[in-house]
Amino acid sequence: MAAPGLPISAAITLADKQIQAVACAIENKAMIITGGVNVYPREVEDVLLKHPAVQDAAVFGIPDEEFGEAVHAAVELVEGHRVTAEVLISHCRSQLAHLKCPKKIDFHASLPRHQTGKLYKGLLKSAFLAAAERSRD
Repeated sequence: MAAPGLPISAAITLADKQIQAVACAIENKAMIITGGVNVYPREVEDVLLKHPAVQDAAVFGIPDEEFGEAVHAAVELVEGHRVTAEVLISHCRSQLAHLKCPKKIDFHASLPRHQTGKLYKGLLKSAFLAAAERSRD
């Protein structure tokens, strides 16, 4: 049903713009700002996934005293493959600006996903922050 007083095509255009605004808000929430540089997690995840040893990757921001936020990655390796965090960070640095690369990479047997396939980055970030808090105590 069209919005009151608007022809149906105008209502559809309005709805499309509202959907785009929500999508932009979601993307900006996921964006990491480190040292004044905007980092979109998907960009870093795409580079990590190009490495032959990486099965799955999740990138998110963590608090950093010097830069505000730091890029952090959680990685699931392809079965039977071994690789170090340093190798993966170097792989990222060969394709991305230094500030966009993870400062640290955690390895997981599997990354948590909803049955629909959506990655639970919030769980990974919460677990990392809780472990960091415990290590400070």
